[in-house]
Amino acid sequence: MTTFIGHICQNAVTRYVESLKTTVTDFSVAENYSGRNGNRYTQYYKISIWDKRGANMEKYLYAGRPIQVSGRVKAGKPYQDKKGTWVAGLEIANPQIVFITANEGGEEAPEAPAAAVELPESEQPFA
Repeated sequence: MTTFIGHICQNAVTRYVESLKTTVTDFSVAENYSGRNGNRYTQYYKISIWDKRGANMEKYLYAGRPIQVSGRVKAGKPYQDKKGTWVAGLEIANPQIVFITANEGGEEAPEAPAAAVELPESEQPFA
C-alpha cells in the first residue's frame, strides 16, 4: 500500500464498460518529489475508480486539484514523455482518496478552480 499527495493532471472521465456492465472513472495524478541529488522529479499515476463511486466523484476530480491517494500500485503500460524517454506507467485501482481543501494559510479552498489547467495532448501521460 502506498500513500502520496499530488495534483490531478486532467479532468476525470467516466465511461461504461460493456463487457463488465459497469462504469469506470479514469484520471491521472502527478506526484512531485526531490531525489537524493536535489533534482526535482515527477511520477505519474493512472487512477481508476469503478462503479458508481467513480461516477459520483467525477465532478470533484478536476485538473489542478490537490489530492491524497492511498492504494496498491501495479505496473501499467509504459509510455514516452515529450522528450522521447520511456516512463514506467503506474496504476492504482479503487484507491482511497482524500481531497485537500485548505491552503497554507488555513483558509478553505474554493470547490471548483477558476480555470483548470489542461495538459496538451502531447504531455498527457495516459492519453
